[in-house]
Amino acid sequence: MMIETARLILRAFQDADIPEFQRIYADPVVMEHMNGPKTPDVARISVERKAAKWQSQGYGFWCVEDKASGTAIGHCGLDFLDPLGEVECGYLLDRPFWGRGLATEMVRATLEWGFSQKNFETIIAIARPENIASMRVMENAGMTRRGEVIVWERTFFRYAINRDGANVGGMGLAAGCPA
Repeated sequence: MMIETARLILRAFQDADIPEFQRIYADPVVMEHMNGPKTPDVARISVERKAAKWQSQGYGFWCVEDKASGTAIGHCGLDFLDPLGEVECGYLLDRPFWGRGLATEMVRATLEWGFSQKNFETIIAIARPENIASMRVMENAGMTRRGEVIVWERTFFRYAINRDGANVGGMGLAAGCPA
């Protein structure tokens, strides 16, 4: 399964992606709001778990690839957030690709896919109060702040979008995406 946007390809993780994600997940700036940098083994396990979610729940995270270079630049996708009992959109983007609207582009594509292909009624995202950039991505993707939640013993702002507000930019799905 793959989603294609104007500048990105959201595709299944491959074993060949692991070294790139070991590098991305080791960057303390990129991982500042993701519980800090990860060791190579923890990064490998994280990628493997993201890939396995598709088997267990029928949705999960994609590896996000820059169309122009073919480089893996982050991840984005949906997961069931157990502590809240809701489907969450999560994302991470390598630092050289910040500030170009790419995070918003991948989140919009993911939200559209979740509504059109999985028929979710609501999709949420959470961010720590100090993570201004992530909140901006959520807002630019059409999500609205809907209070605070405690998850993993920490306070997060909860953002959400409902299916009736799911026109998140008319990005359209890739022609190869199953209906």
